[in-house]
Amino acid sequence: MTHYRNQELNIPACEEIHKEVFTGSESLRSFYSQSNFAKLAGGGVGAIIISLYPVERKFLLPNFPIEGLLEKVISNITGFSIENVREMLDEQETGTIRYFDDLVGEYKYLLSQVDTVCKGKEIKIVANYDEYLENKQAGDKVSIIISIEGAHSLGTILSSDLTKKPELVQIEDYNDKYRDNVFALKKWGPNGSHTPLFITLGHHFWNMLVGHAESLPFIFDQKTGKETGFTDAGWEMIDDLLSDEDENGNPNKTRRVLIDIKHMSPRARKQYYNYLAKRKKTTGLNIPLICSHASVGDAPSLNYFIKGTEDYQSGKKKNYFNTSSLSLNNEDIKVIIDSDGLIGIVLHEGRIASKDAMKESTYGINDSRKDIKKAQKKIDRLQYEIQTNVSDKRKLRIKDKIDEEMKQIGKSGEKMRKGFVNMILANVYKIVEVYSVFNPAQPGKGWDHIGIGSDFDGMINKMDYLGTANEFPVLEKLLIKFLNTPQTLDKFDPSWTTERLKALQFNQPAEELAAKIMSKNADEFLRKYFNEDYLVKGINPVEVGGEELVV
Repeated sequence: MTHYRNQELNIPACEEIHKEVFTGSESLRSFYSQSNFAKLAGGGVGAIIISLYPVERKFLLPNFPIEGLLEKVISNITGFSIENVREMLDEQETGTIRYFDDLVGEYKYLLSQVDTVCKGKEIKIVANYDEYLENKQAGDKVSIIISIEGAHSLGTILSSDLTKKPELVQIEDYNDKYRDNVFALKKWGPNGSHTPLFITLGHHFWNMLVGHAESLPFIFDQKTGKETGFTDAGWEMIDDLLSDEDENGNPNKTRRVLIDIKHMSPRARKQYYNYLAKRKKTTGLNIPLICSHASVGDAPSLNYFIKGTEDYQSGKKKNYFNTSSLSLNNEDIKVIIDSDGLIGIVLHEGRIASKDAMKESTYGINDSRKDIKKAQKKIDRLQYEIQTNVSDKRKLRIKDKIDEEMKQIGKSGEKMRKGFVNMILANVYKIVEVYSVFNPAQPGKGWDHIGIGSDFDGMINKMDYLGTANEFPVLEKLLIKFLNTPQTLDKFDPSWTTERLKALQFNQPAEELAAKIMSKNADEFLRKYFNEDYLVKGINPVEVGGEELVV
């Protein structure tokens, strides 16, 4: 999964993006695309789920202490220009926030950028699995599937709604501010064929629909609605998104939109799982759960994070996993896989593991980064020296030193790559092991429900040396190498010896497991659920049928 932000930058999607947020000798951030169309084509990517996302206005911090710095900070974080940020600030002053207009603008921009050719591959929006499969077999196309991050995107709301208390939200808030836009969304493309496959219902801030998990630094005010559940307005939206009815209640007229649980609070996730269980008993239709860009924590259940329950723990669990309310816990893993769903592993350094794991010398992330920085400083000094008036003999010696430092950077970079692969696979093994305990009759089933949910071009701290789409072939090779000869991951779990990790692969070849993670599981999910029979007619995939999957 990736975010599509090229529209605001006004740069063709097939070109490289590079923008210094602050000019001068230093910048807070150098923004560039990790997954524009050129990188996707160059990385052998067959399909990309593009997440459209109107920036949430709560990023526009009120009463920022330093005059003029607010716009720069927001621009730095989001990648939007200072001019665009000022427009959004002005909009907030008027009292009406037109998120859905922003969303439509992003969709129209996407339409203007597809059907182009990048590095010999045509970029196409696909309406269903058959079109995707045709493109894949042709080998000269990259397929685009649309999703949305944050249901705020479907709203035309008031500035005051951003801080409206959850208990004051009514069904009328949905009917007045969201409902018409939901059904307008379902008419995107010919016969609704560009209706997004799924939507992340919650995101970083309150949207009057569902509580969000904590996900941002303290300088952003996530307080309103944080860690709460669904409102009546949220349940109304869920019903309309998952329905095939049009706005007048006529059945088999619109595509249902699946729900991505990423960013939902644990309380909301628990409520949604119970809702699906009851819904399935009534309708017989399976709704697969998606967590599009996830990390995995080491917590037993959703109640571990829900105040007022017996299992609630007030302190954050100390381990090498990123155990927060935003990460998946054991209960999430069971329910997602039981629903025939999909977990996308996020390639986000700040989420994939804890800070302690990053510091761990075994994985070499922080140590390697320091070594690279030190070597780069030496190179800079040597390159400056070579520009001065030195002899040819001295220049040759300097060039040899530069070559040695470059080799050191290469070695350190390779060590970082291996460290990140260890962390990615720690998340994968955790999913597999947890599910094998829940369902010993199908112990290897966890391997069939894991994919890559990179979150490239989102607000992530990318993994150095694995931080762009054109490095996916490298990632796959490193996964295969590890899976062939697993290295001990006892820092994540003391029992994870080489022998234990090999056993968790359940005699499946390394190449097959890596292929499942990189593409095969996502392919299978699309085959089952990205088609008219399921999305409009409500026919379960043959492999799923009517058995009880959500518990």
